[in-house]
Amino acid sequence: PSSLFYHLIKNNKKVKVVDCGINLRRNFDLIKKKLNSDLDLDLNVYPWYFMNFYFRRDRYKNHKEYDLKYNSIFLLGGHKMCRIFILLELSKNKNLLYSNFGWTQDLKYFANVIEYYCENDEFILKTDQGNFKVNGDDSVDTFIFENEYFRTDEYKYFTINENAYEKVSKDEPIFLYELAPDQFMESGFSFFCETQTEYSSSLTEKTIKNLFYKKPFLGFACDGFYKFLKDNGFELYDEVFDYSFDDFSYGKRLNSYLIECKKVLDLKLNDIKDLVEKLKPKIEHNYENCKTILKNSS
Repeated sequence: PSSLFYHLIKNNKKVKVVDCGINLRRNFDLIKKKLNSDLDLDLNVYPWYFMNFYFRRDRYKNHKEYDLKYNSIFLLGGHKMCRIFILLELSKNKNLLYSNFGWTQDLKYFANVIEYYCENDEFILKTDQGNFKVNGDDSVDTFIFENEYFRTDEYKYFTINENAYEKVSKDEPIFLYELAPDQFMESGFSFFCETQTEYSSSLTEKTIKNLFYKKPFLGFACDGFYKFLKDNGFELYDEVFDYSFDDFSYGKRLNSYLIECKKVLDLKLNDIKDLVEKLKPKIEHNYENCKTILKNSS
């Protein structure tokens, strides 16, 4: 009932839908089948919305070379369950640099999480206020998760180096999302978790930032995310990662993603530097592919 498609079908509304979600058609067909409907909608997927902000505006200085100081970075963002699950696991490795931005408003914490695990593609939280079931994309801002390396209510920020950019107005709301801290540029690889990871994903700044700043990456997103990238001309970093998890069920995909991240975190920094150097032709291809896509899209 929270789905737009559900209401359009129930009310027999024929409309044009434009959306960034890469699984738009599949999700419509699934709901249509469940509701035994023959409604046809004019569905239009435009997944390059966020790409425009980076590649169609002359507002940044030319890319400069940064010395690599870290294996990988994970910029957390809002506290969604799948992101917390990932960082609780990856923070155990000293070679991961991470931020814990969360939301900046004052929060009233509801419960301390004593135990958590993923079961049948849902997360079970055992807390001092009872047990709860949440999905991977659910916000868990009011729960406190912790291990000896990471605690969700201890915020950690990286400051933007304003000298690295030009023609950028701080008055623009998108400003901080587009820019990257020096620590991001000084990391060999970028790990991230897209805004939606369950039924579909859009290519938000979390993905596009890596393509624009020429950073090899591994993101956790919906099933078929990497097939979508490959189908649209991007080259995967399969010298490093096994992407077979791309069509796994949610819980299995998430755990397989963690295994792939740990491959990079377990390497020595010099090996990271060598690996990034070997990947440069693909990194450059993916950067240029973004320009080609925007040139050819209306």
